[in-house]
Amino acid sequence: MKKLREGLGIKGTLKILNAKTREVLYQKDNMVVNTGLAYIVDRMKIVPPDPIGWIEVGIGTTPVDPLDTTLETPLLRKAVIDMDTVENVLTVETLYERFEAIAVWKEIAMFNAVTSGVMINRINIDFNKEGDDAVIVQFTVTLDRL
Repeated sequence: MKKLREGLGIKGTLKILNAKTREVLYQKDNMVVNTGLAYIVDRMKIVPPDPIGWIEVGIGTTPVDPLDTTLETPLLRKAVIDMDTVENVLTVETLYERFEAIAVWKEIAMFNAVTSGVMINRINIDFNKEGDDAVIVQFTVTLDRL
């Protein structure tokens, strides 16, 4: 008799969208860090922790590590403006307005608090946010069978 093996996988994806047209300006898969994995497991408890509610951009260039808990060089943390789940996919979005966080973004992460909090994921990117740009940062987290 064959032994049945089933596992669970988690995949994170980042998109940066034009705020007016929703055209995808940047897309890349990202790492759900160890604290993010523990957070997901904690959500299954009777008393869940604070929900994801913040996205932070930064200019640090240190490579992503599963042990990360903060961005290397944070620039601006913004509240989530939209969150939705469809089946096994969570989508989280926030808006960076014109003239906010003007820099070459090198890192982005999701958190469950306005300061400190639990880092859910982190990604290294190379996105030039210019003064006239209004962009939506969108993360999706997908749970699926391996």
